[in-house]
Amino acid sequence: LMDYLSRLPEDEIYKSMKLELLVMQIQLCKVDNKLSEIKELYLDATKIMQDQIFDDKRLSGIINEEGGKIDLRNFEYDKALQKFKFAFHNYEEAGNNQAAVVLKYAFLASMITRNRSIIVSPDEAKVYPNDQSLKAMVELYMAYEAMDINLINKIWNEKIKSKEKDPFILENLNELLHNIRL
Repeated sequence: LMDYLSRLPEDEIYKSMKLELLVMQIQLCKVDNKLSEIKELYLDATKIMQDQIFDDKRLSGIINEEGGKIDLRNFEYDKALQKFKFAFHNYEEAGNNQAAVVLKYAFLASMITRNRSIIVSPDEAKVYPNDQSLKAMVELYMAYEAMDINLINKIWNEKIKSKEKDPFILENLNELLHNIRL
């Protein structure tokens, strides 16, 4: 499809189609855990998005989610938090269930960065009352904000450490633990 697309004139339809294909490639690479390829595809997608505004909130959500993951892996926590917030709002507007997952990432990035200028609010999680993993992350966030070490340890041991299944959260828990210890 990309070969065929490369033969078309570069108009708005071309850019929209290319963006959709890039997002599909990102999702395929995500399944295969090809992080370096995701980064390349993300950079290509952001170049296209800079040229025009896309109404497809789902595509914007996917691109910002992956950009946030790349930034978090590169220790650019403020940028990651901002992209996760954008992804959350894009997914939420699109009615996509991935919004709750990305909100967990935003809470994680917020705890790691400790930046108060980009606010993540526990109120945003209230629309997902049945998501126990998100609920645990919000509880951890609130305990972290209060610097209640005993509560952090309790939530960590009972609700996060043994029950969290998301590989991205697990990948970044050591950085969060480092902040908690400090």
